[in-house]
Amino acid sequence: MLKKIIALWIGLLVIGCATGENVSEDTLSNDDLPDTLLGGKADAWDRLNSPERFAKFLDEKLEYHLAELPLAGKSAKMPWPASYWPTYQDSTNARWDGPNTYSPMEKYDIAFNGWTPPSDFDALMPYSCRGDDVDEAYYDALGPAARWMSEKRGHWRTHDGIDNDGDGDVDECSDYDGIGTWWGVCHAWTPAALIEEEPIHPVEVNGVVFYASDLKALMLTAYDYSRAMVIGGRCRAEYVKRDENGRILDPDCRDTNAGTFHIITANFLGKFNTGFAEDRTYNDQVWNQPVYAYAVDRLEELDEKAALELLYPETEPPAKYPFNDAAKAWAEVEVSMQYVTESHPMRDPILPGLDRYLRTDRYHYLLELDGEGAIIGGEWIQAGATGPGGEFSDQPDFLWYPRGPLSNPTAGANGVREPRKNPHVSYTQVVKLFDQSRAPR
Repeated sequence: MLKKIIALWIGLLVIGCATGENVSEDTLSNDDLPDTLLGGKADAWDRLNSPERFAKFLDEKLEYHLAELPLAGKSAKMPWPASYWPTYQDSTNARWDGPNTYSPMEKYDIAFNGWTPPSDFDALMPYSCRGDDVDEAYYDALGPAARWMSEKRGHWRTHDGIDNDGDGDVDECSDYDGIGTWWGVCHAWTPAALIEEEPIHPVEVNGVVFYASDLKALMLTAYDYSRAMVIGGRCRAEYVKRDENGRILDPDCRDTNAGTFHIITANFLGKFNTGFAEDRTYNDQVWNQPVYAYAVDRLEELDEKAALELLYPETEPPAKYPFNDAAKAWAEVEVSMQYVTESHPMRDPILPGLDRYLRTDRYHYLLELDGEGAIIGGEWIQAGATGPGGEFSDQPDFLWYPRGPLSNPTAGANGVREPRKNPHVSYTQVVKLFDQSRAPR
């Protein structure tokens, strides 16, 4: 399992999100890998960095030869932007369309869970952390989906009477009792946006109108635990140490391997026109984004001496390339990667107007090639250096290819097991709502 702690940048605001272990990693045995990819040093790539993991569930064959790989490409499907449904605002139980308009979870409870709001419910207001008294009667009256989301993914700890962050204060608004303002359900948005089509029209069920962002919130709730194929390991270091030449020392923070990154990017976006997800940061935070497009800005073949000089800008290079004994040739690459950011909740769909929500990272790395020009590994170049297109970004941590939501798994201790995602929201039902929303009008 991979713990997802996510932060994202939208518009002019720096925001993001975090959650617990919400991605189930599919396994791949060594029997599934070509002999050439087994063993050896992780600096080339190991099993966790093998590009073959990504292609396991596709009816496509990966191209490894650098000369045969496209220099640009994009996903045929546009991932749709959506809110990250901040935890401190009560996740998908937030009343995004105004304080007197029901939240997506409240609407779902009325339409599908047989919940009827009590006669005085509209006079009860959710907690806002604005100095108002907490109206616990509101939470006592909630339906099952809204109650579960508020307690498990929402801001419950800001009004539970407990000092959750251990700072001596109870339910304080200054830091939401330890809830980061960037916590949310982006781990669910990323796969949903890559797989599902965006809702278009409002849908009315049992007198309840679901708008585009209501429907997206329901789908994210259904995707709160997903299946995915993951490339690379999770870096858990808050501060990542580098050597004097800028190379990351911790192997868990040095992947995804640069060669793997190029193979996945050029094949999936360039050849298959298929998007995927990336964790944009190599430290303890996990910044998940749907990857939409890429372009190689510069590609130059190098001899061993030039490759070593590139990797050792501050010290005397060794006589022999030390990171991959099988490397016979090298190539320096600069690439621009476009990813999709989040949006604010809104009644209307966003696509096809995606440009406003696209951002670009620029990566700089060295590819290791065998005697036939096939990529067999790579090294990231120190971030912060400046090229013709501006400053280069830090390397990504891991890549993942989502395969859809999991049926509700459970976890717990002492014989008590609880659902890992909202058991009161049906993915099948949400898909029906999406289909109704996309039907011609």
